[in-house]
Amino acid sequence: MICPRCWENELSDKGLNALSRRDNKTEICSPCGTEEAFEDYSREETITPTKDIEPVKYDHKKEVADLKYKHEKEVKKLEEEIQIEKFNNANSLLNKQRHITALEDEIMAFGIADDKVEMFDKIVDNLNQKYNKKGV
Repeated sequence: MICPRCWENELSDKGLNALSRRDNKTEICSPCGTEEAFEDYSREETITPTKDIEPVKYDHKKEVADLKYKHEKEVKKLEEEIQIEKFNNANSLLNKQRHITALEDEIMAFGIADDKVEMFDKIVDNLNQKYNKKGV
């Protein structure tokens, strides 16, 4: 039996033929099977129509447009997630800055309190020295 795709090679009766990718039921010769595989891989339709097998037509423009739409949608979603993350990070940074400011205010308050305690200690020391010198 002759290959229905190329009409050149004889098909093997030992089951070594390829199965056409165009209808998944027609046996074709091994070189034609390899050629169909490469055509599918490269998406180039160079099949010469045969009497028994109709080539499958690919709508490459639609396939590319669908893929582009899918990728654009995914990019938009990722960009939105980045914006949300930036907003959350900005809020987090703002909260951290507020916390730092509050801690710095407390540190300053402790510093003022320490200065007052130091001043009070000096006054007490001065008073003690004054009264100790007089012998009271």
